[in-house]
Amino acid sequence: MKSVCAVSVLYHPSSGEIENCLQLASQVGHLVVVDNTPQPISLEIPKNLQNHVTLIQERKNLGMATALNQGANIALMGGYSWLLTMDQDSVLEPNAVAKLIEVAKYHSHPPVGLIAPLIIDSHTILSHQEIQTSDSKVFDDDFIVTSGSLINLKAYREIGGFLDDFFIDYVDHEYTLRLREQGWRTLLTQCARMHHQQGNLEPVRFLGKTFYTSNYPPDRWYYVTRNRLKCYHLHLKKNLSWIGQDFIAALREFGKMVLLEKDRTGKIFAIIHGIFDFMIGKGGPRRREVV
Repeated sequence: MKSVCAVSVLYHPSSGEIENCLQLASQVGHLVVVDNTPQPISLEIPKNLQNHVTLIQERKNLGMATALNQGANIALMGGYSWLLTMDQDSVLEPNAVAKLIEVAKYHSHPPVGLIAPLIIDSHTILSHQEIQTSDSKVFDDDFIVTSGSLINLKAYREIGGFLDDFFIDYVDHEYTLRLREQGWRTLLTQCARMHHQQGNLEPVRFLGKTFYTSNYPPDRWYYVTRNRLKCYHLHLKKNLSWIGQDFIAALREFGKMVLLEKDRTGKIFAIIHGIFDFMIGKGGPRRREVV
């Protein structure tokens, strides 16, 4: 799609993930690869793609938000209308980008600020069971994740970019809420699909039931906690229902962590650290970053 520029963010990727990243070039007009690995990886762009791929290596982890903004700025300078945002562990099905564009154009009143594919994952697919069995192919959704999202760059210019202070976690949720507050639609469609492995989910048996735990390291609990609270603070007046749903989900995740995961002390300390840094207004990377 000549109207689409993609940005893929890498962090200590495997060779397979690099290959998957470069395959995105076949579905878009241009591909921006942002390598957030502190020690830059050796990434050779094939000759047939060299005019279609821009590689950015900062030699430090600038965070997801800054990397996405770098991609958006290149897309805007190149005159593109849409920005596809991708993680290294996500794989779009063939023609997914074209299908997203088609659906966005058909459902253009009110205008679409962001549209995302259905995520296929052995664990998270359970949360979309009601979507898969529905006769409808398109849904308004306000819990859309970064990877696989197709962003309308006209909306991006209007509402501003991703918040660099968030670094990682809740970058996508905050942006989605901002879009909806300013009248843009955020859609999820079954017409396009993406395979995505969410974190290090592991099944754990407890009281006769199977639970999936996120197994985030302590630093991720820090970012999730700090940025969740900041997102609540920014959007409390217009999104109280969304905040309520998210807070209930957060309590469930905290309960599973306390009961079922290892290194609970380190994770609880990281949560307290995140609360403290939210209260004093600190953003960006954690002071002791080991993401």
